[in-house]
Amino acid sequence: MSPLPKVNKNLDVSLINKQIMDTMLRCKILLVILILLSKISATEIVINAMIADSVSQTGIPNVNIFIYQTSIGTITDQDGRFRLVIPERYKNSQLVISHIAYPLKMIPVVEFETNKLILGLMVNLGGYFVKK
Repeated sequence: MSPLPKVNKNLDVSLINKQIMDTMLRCKILLVILILLSKISATEIVINAMIADSVSQTGIPNVNIFIYQTSIGTITDQDGRFRLVIPERYKNSQLVISHIAYPLKMIPVVEFETNKLILGLMVNLGGYFVKK
């Protein structure tokens, strides 16, 4: 039997380390590209509105506004104003508007995109929305 050739162990380890570092760098670059692409494609719908009583024309505080069957939502402030950021994938969903003193109302998200002033849609709730 012939003896095994002598191998420079230091050279082999440094070559393996270089390959590992190259692979890690490629993974990092790919991760950055994927993050940037996800930010570009993630559009949002922003609704700035006010819920007011139709009789007194004053804002209604503590009205719950949320997307049906999700945890995305907010409440109105003391002046009846709210801001809701909705991911684009929910643009065909329903907004639920609820308050203890008024009947529950559901309105399509797209109504906020196509109308600057929506009056009369909240007849059962006793208010209106203004998109600013």
